[in-house]
Amino acid sequence: MYRNGLPGGAATTKESEAEVQKIIDADGRDWDTSLARLTKADPIYAPTLCRNDWYRLKRALVIVHSTGKPVSYFKKNENITRSEQDYDFRCFFLTQPRLDFCLKSDARCEEIVDRGLIEETAKIYGMGLLYEHTVGSAIGYKQAIQYLNAEWLTPLKISRQRKSRRLLKFISDYQATVRRYARTQMGYHNKDTQFMWLDASEPDVQVREEQLITSIKQLYESTEADYESALAENAEFRTASYQITPKEEKLMKRWIPENTLYNTPQHIEAKLESIEAALIVHKMLEVEEKTTDDEKTPVVLSKRAKNRSLEGR
Repeated sequence: MYRNGLPGGAATTKESEAEVQKIIDADGRDWDTSLARLTKADPIYAPTLCRNDWYRLKRALVIVHSTGKPVSYFKKNENITRSEQDYDFRCFFLTQPRLDFCLKSDARCEEIVDRGLIEETAKIYGMGLLYEHTVGSAIGYKQAIQYLNAEWLTPLKISRQRKSRRLLKFISDYQATVRRYARTQMGYHNKDTQFMWLDASEPDVQVREEQLITSIKQLYESTEADYESALAENAEFRTASYQITPKEEKLMKRWIPENTLYNTPQHIEAKLESIEAALIVHKMLEVEEKTTDDEKTPVVLSKRAKNRSLEGR
């Protein structure tokens, strides 16, 4: 997409984005009305959109508004061959055994959560981040927004025990989403025969980096004829790497991530406290003092819960 899109793709402007947003708002954010508007401008691309995919609908309208041309005009250039391109692109895709990747991917997701994904989402969400925004629909942020809405920004009183379980479920769902997306990306690059697939399965990081750098350097410096020959020979490795063996398929169906960080009550509770503190700092939760006969007890209350309690008075 980027290889073909950047040299001859659609250039858009912030002014066009603002104008299109006004048009969508004027349509009352009605999907059928806005889709009909796009269908009139681009009858080829409009039917391919999934219902309520506002991001792509808005993007398509922005392209039409900025360039005067439909998205389908630019998409026709996405499947051109190397010989038809104006530039000598040499593209590489690093691959490793599916199970090895899943272990590393799950660990990486857990690390991202530990480094503050949910707290960062709380900050941005408090600034007005919405699902249809590019950031809000990104993997990680989207799941974090859903988690915050369901478990923290709700009028319902949720026990600490449930919050602990739901945090682990959020991590598990996040990991599964990343694994599925990685598989989708593999499918995309498997179809694009202009990508050279390289083996990145060497367990020693330093050795792996040296091997990959050497391979890429040699391929980059090779003549166009030699590169074309190497690309043709790479087809068998690409196909074999993409295919899942029966053993791998069986293991993946029963795949259960094993957390290496959030595997103790202490670590889980520490993260819950961190999330709660972030929501309070960014004014999405409030602390009130509940007066009893004996003492005043701090109570954390979501703004939604507070508003509902005020409405009931």
